[in-house]
Amino acid sequence: MPVLNTNKFVSIKSKNCIIVPEVISYIYKNTDIKNSSTAVVIDTYKKTQYIPLLKAIGCRISNILENLSCIKKASEELINDEKVRKVLYSYLNLLSTQQEIKSNGLYDMVKQLPIFPIRTSSGVRYEFYSNNIYTHDTKISDKNFKILETKILDYKSAQDIVGPNYRINELIQEVYDSIYQKNLIAYIESNRTDEEIAIYVLNEYKNNSENFNKCHNTLKGMISEIPMKFVNGNYHKGNKFVNNKKLILSGETIKNLVVSDDFVNLAKYLGCSDILDIHYDDIDFQLKSISDTDIEDFQNEFTYGMEILEGLIRNEIITDKQIEKFHLQYFFSKTDYNYSYEEFQVRKLLI
Repeated sequence: MPVLNTNKFVSIKSKNCIIVPEVISYIYKNTDIKNSSTAVVIDTYKKTQYIPLLKAIGCRISNILENLSCIKKASEELINDEKVRKVLYSYLNLLSTQQEIKSNGLYDMVKQLPIFPIRTSSGVRYEFYSNNIYTHDTKISDKNFKILETKILDYKSAQDIVGPNYRINELIQEVYDSIYQKNLIAYIESNRTDEEIAIYVLNEYKNNSENFNKCHNTLKGMISEIPMKFVNGNYHKGNKFVNNKKLILSGETIKNLVVSDDFVNLAKYLGCSDILDIHYDDIDFQLKSISDTDIEDFQNEFTYGMEILEGLIRNEIITDKQIEKFHLQYFFSKTDYNYSYEEFQVRKLLI
C-alpha cells in the first residue's frame, strides 16, 4: 500500500496503517505539518474509491480528534486557498463527521477554528466562531457585530458546523438596534474616565443620530449616569443643567452644574432643564462653603433662589459674615428651629 508523501509501500501486516480524510491528506502534502502518531498514513488522496477495501483489510480511519487537531494547526495557513476551503467545509458538514463531533463533545474545538468567513470593508477575513456573528445580505462587519460571508460559507453549512447549541442569526433591524443600545450602555457604565465616556456619547449623538435616537428614552432615564463637560472645565456625572438665557453666572457652585457649550444640545436632547429652575436638592455634591457670587446669583436670577438660600443657611454653608453682607437675616424665622433658645435670641438681635 502506498504511503502518503513517499515512494514507499507497506504491508498491512507489518505496519499500523491509517486512512485520513481528503482535507488531512491535502494538509500533509502541502504543508510542513506531519502526522504526529506512530501510524503510517496510506495515500488515498484522490483515490477515495479504495477506502472501503483498505478498511476491509485492516486499515483504520483516523479519529475526529486527530483530524481536528491537524486542521487547527493548518487552518490559518491554508484557509485562503479556495480548494482547501471547499474540501474542509465539505468534511465538516459530513453527517458522519457531525456525529463524531457530537458524540465526542468537540463543538468547542470546532468553534476555535479560524474558518468562518467574515465580510469586512477591506474584504473577507477568517475568524473563530463568536456569538456576535450574523447573516445579512448587504451589511458589513463593524465593532458591534460580524457578518458571515454566505457566498463563501452558506448559512446552513455554517450552522451545522457550530452545532445545535450555538446560533448564527439574521441581523434584522430589531437585533441591530438592540446590539447598538446594549453596547452604548455598556460603554457608559464602563470603568473608563468620565471624559472618555462623555466624548464618546457626544460623538454618537452628533455622528450616529439614526441609531442614537432609538435609545432616546433609555438615555433620558439614565441622564445622571452620563458624564458631561461643565463650564468649569470638569467632566463628571450627576445632575446637569443648561443656561438657556445665556446669563452670566459666575458662582463656582453654578459652574459645576451648568454643562459647557459643546454639550448643551445633547443635554437639552436628554431633557436637562434650565439652571434658573433648580431647587436646593438639585445640588447633588457636598458643599463646605459657597462663594459670594453664587449668593448674588441665587438672589437675583433663580426661580427658587430663596429656597436655595434657606437650605444653605439651614445647613450652615452660608457664613454669618455672608448673612450680614447679603441681608439674609429674615431666613432665621424659618431656619432657627435647630438652634438652642439662647442662640436664637442672639441671632434675633441681628435682625
